[in-house]
Amino acid sequence: MNDGYKKNGVILINTDLENKLRNIRIQFLKIFNNCSTFNGLKPIKNDNDVVEFRKKNHDLWSSGFDQLRFLPDVSSIANEPCIIEQIKKCGIKFPVFSDLPLIRADHPNDDAWIRHAHDDAEYFQGSLNAVTVWIPLQ
Repeated sequence: MNDGYKKNGVILINTDLENKLRNIRIQFLKIFNNCSTFNGLKPIKNDNDVVEFRKKNHDLWSSGFDQLRFLPDVSSIANEPCIIEQIKKCGIKFPVFSDLPLIRADHPNDDAWIRHAHDDAEYFQGSLNAVTVWIPLQ
């Protein structure tokens, strides 16, 4: 078992998923852009646009956000060899999915929802030996 995981309940790993994550991030922006432009609003081109979209059109932003976890590329992250290898190093012999992936969207100055690393894992479905994978997109 990974000593850092055993001691702290969390490990930090490097992956070879940069291109995949970059492409997922582009898909996220496209979904928010569609929610905005299909409703006659300005295009979403970057993070600042997403933040402003959320502030000014929260219901539309939420409709886009709710779609993100259904993207096939998001689910496929859990089956990446580098992720499976690390999970097994933590002592989980047969990793399984218990639910669709959950996605958090922490925005700047959104202090009411800020959590320390892995503090919100208790709200997720699964067992006591569940694994939470954090992937910052910025």
